[in-house]
Amino acid sequence: MIELSASGGPDLRPWLEEVLTGATEQDLVQGGLIAQSVAQAASFWRIRELMVEAQQKRGTHLRTDVAVPISAIGPFVADVTKALTLALPGLLVVSYGHVGDGNVHVNALPPQGMTEASFRSWLGPLTEKVNDVVDRFGGSISAEHGIGLSKREALARRLPEKHRQLMRTIKDVMDPHELLAPGRILASAKFTQSL
Repeated sequence: MIELSASGGPDLRPWLEEVLTGATEQDLVQGGLIAQSVAQAASFWRIRELMVEAQQKRGTHLRTDVAVPISAIGPFVADVTKALTLALPGLLVVSYGHVGDGNVHVNALPPQGMTEASFRSWLGPLTEKVNDVVDRFGGSISAEHGIGLSKREALARRLPEKHRQLMRTIKDVMDPHELLAPGRILASAKFTQSL
């Protein structure tokens, strides 16, 4: 989805139509719609916003939040979709995000007929498949939602020791009493002992 707005300048519609025509001729776009009113534009955004809700209604599903270079988004989505569907045939991969900053949500719904319990056992391996493809594209395993607890181990496997030491030093200086997000990205000995 692309939304353009301007005030007091030239009409953007002819420019948008020219860009879309060129993209279609280069096989970069297979089809599309241009909103004819503010209400129609709002309905397009509603469809995008309801994607998350629709996936949740299907039950347990793979949810990721990664980033790759903007120029690599298309090839990344193609490669990650292939990797995931080869790992688990019948998987429905749904990728969307913020093209302007390289953020991609690679989500996936289980194959028809697979139980939630069975699919839960696939979440870890499928996440690793996504992360492996992200690594190949020089991206980040976390974008807008951070590391938290769920991505701490994946980050640790990718973080060179000198970077980890630098992060630990900065954390110790800025938060000597471990008050800010204790044990999240950098689990200290103090935090681990208290578990």
